[in-house]
Order: sequence, then C-alpha cells, then structure tokens
Amino acid sequence: MTGFLQLLSKIVFGALEREAFVELMKWIESLYREQESDPQLRFILEKHLIWAMKLWKILNKWLRIVYFVLALLSAVCMRPNSTAGLVVKIPFLGDQSEISYILQIILFSMIGLLLFVVDFAIFFVGFHIMVALNILNDFIKILHEKIVEIPHFLSIVVKRHCDIIQSIDLLNKIIEKISFVQILTSVTLLITLFASMRTERFQVLSYILCLFVMGQTLVFCVFGEFIKHKTERLSTTLYLTNWYELSLRDQKTFLLILRMSQREYGLKAAGMYELNIYLFIQIIKVAFSYCAILYALSE
Repeated sequence: MTGFLQLLSKIVFGALEREAFVELMKWIESLYREQESDPQLRFILEKHLIWAMKLWKILNKWLRIVYFVLALLSAVCMRPNSTAGLVVKIPFLGDQSEISYILQIILFSMIGLLLFVVDFAIFFVGFHIMVALNILNDFIKILHEKIVEIPHFLSIVVKRHCDIIQSIDLLNKIIEKISFVQILTSVTLLITLFASMRTERFQVLSYILCLFVMGQTLVFCVFGEFIKHKTERLSTTLYLTNWYELSLRDQKTFLLILRMSQREYGLKAAGMYELNIYLFIQIIKVAFSYCAILYALSE
C-alpha cells in the first residue's frame, strides 16, 4: 500500500507542477539548438552534449531494465511465499488462484515502469543541469582568453549562469514534495523490510524490495550531491581566473557572477532537507534504529 501511495503522490504532485517541467524541457531543448560562432565554444558545447546523449541512452536502457526486473522479481517471489500472499486480492477469485497471481505480476511490472517514467523525468532534467554546469565551468576556464576575442563574452557567461540558477529553482519546485514523499515512504518501507529480514533471514523478496527502495532514494540523493558539488566547483574555477587583469567594467560584471556562485545551490526535500549522500545514510540509520527498537519491544 505504501508503494501505491508513493506512486500516486508522485503523479499528482508532478501534474501540479507541469508548467515548471514544460519550462525546463524548453530550456533543455534550447541547449541542443544553441549554435556558437566561435570554434572553441562550439567544440565545448558539442563535446558535453554528445557525451550527455550517449551516457543518457545507456542509463535510460539499463535502469529501465533494472526497474522492470526488480518489480517483476518482487511479484514472482510472492507466488511460492506463503507469508507474503497476494498484495491485491481480486474479487470473485480465490486467494490461491493462478489468475490472481498473474494479474499481480502484471500490476507490479506496470508499477515498476510507471515509477521509471516519473522518476526518470526528474532525473533527465537533473542530468542536463549537471551538463550545463560542466559547459559553464569550461567557459569560465577560458574566460581570460576569450574576453579579448569576444567583448561580450562575460554577458554570455552571466546569461548561462542565470539560466542554470533558474533551472535549479524550477527543479526544486517540482521535486520538493515528491522527494519528501519519497523519504517518508522509504523510511516506512525500509523499517518493514529490515524487520522482515531480521525475522526471516532467507526472505528473498524482502532483499529485492529493499534494494529497489534504497536504489530509488539513492538516485535522488546522488543527483542532489552532484549538483551541489558542481556549483561549488564553479565558484572555485571563478576564483582561479585572472580577474584582476580584466578591465574595470568587466571586473564589476565578474564580481556579480562571483557573488551568484557563492550562494549554495542544491536540491531540497520540502524545502528543508538537502538531498545528498549524508541524507541517504541518515535514512538508512533511522530505519534500522526504529526496526531495532520495534524488534526489542516485541521480544
């Protein structure tokens, strides 16, 4: 039931923020349509965008398989398991009816694919924000060289930086409720699964579901960690440029970019909890601790 609520909430909250998602998709499309007249800038763009498409195709293929296989294995493992039984009982069909189990396998497989679609829509945006940060970082590295050849180069950097900041804010708006629901349901599911694994050590189904839940939560946290790391690296790259050799007018613009880069950027659940590896570890610790307490009280 917790898994169904998680899926339903993701669909509902995602639909409510449809306009923000459409705006982000338009921004991603503009990344691929952008043309730079300068050969070096064009090379940087093509290098990162071609790499992004190749990597995304690989991730899209294999993670879709992982989502589907784990959901399918979860449903199949319930058939010989007398304690698990049917999750969804179909009216007018017996509890041990083969039709009921076949329908349950189809249902679990569809849920796995739906979770893939919902989660990967978010991952797709986060992935391209990281790509845009890499492009901007490479642009800043050649700032001192290009500002002589292209007088308005700083304005290009400022625009890219503002676009990325806006994209991160929009992504935060989309996932602040979705990620919070993900954390709550993950803790609840992990407590139940840890308890099941402790009472029945050879419960294969619990291990599969635990892997699925942890993987879902980990991906959100990894994206938050990477975006935060790349924005911090951007600030470091700016500090390492020879900004003091720029003209007074360019120095003022540069200070504006530097000030923007000093702000902390990242993904947050409910606008409060930063999505990073530390949060993932805390979720595992909380779930395991509550499981241990419940197990001790039941003794």
